Amino acid sequence: MNKMRRKEIMMAIKRLNNLVTEVQVNGLENYTEELEDIISDIQIILEDETDYMENIPENLQGGERYERAEEACESLEDAVDTLEYISADDSIEDIISEIDKATDSLSDAM
Repeated sequence: MNKMRRKEIMMAIKRLNNLVTEVQVNGLENYTEELEDIISDIQIILEDETDYMENIPENLQGGERYERAEEACESLEDAVDTLEYISADDSIEDIISEIDKATDSLSDAM
């Protein structure tokens, strides 16, 4: 994980935290568009990290760098899956809980 992707992940976490505040204050109105944008941004980070991982030379693919990249990809995938699971039918508490899980996964990716 390079410095730029870590910075992008930190921005995604910040946006998710702001979204939690928004949902707590204003309820469930107008959160879906921001959530979709955040998911899209995380998917781009995932694609970049996957490309990085896939371009590690074969003789280094069992090494520490490869393992870290693989773990980061798994954590990013977990975050995306968790956020995509959120439904408009969910309660505020459920939405916040899922966002918190995704935030934890993003932190693990760094």
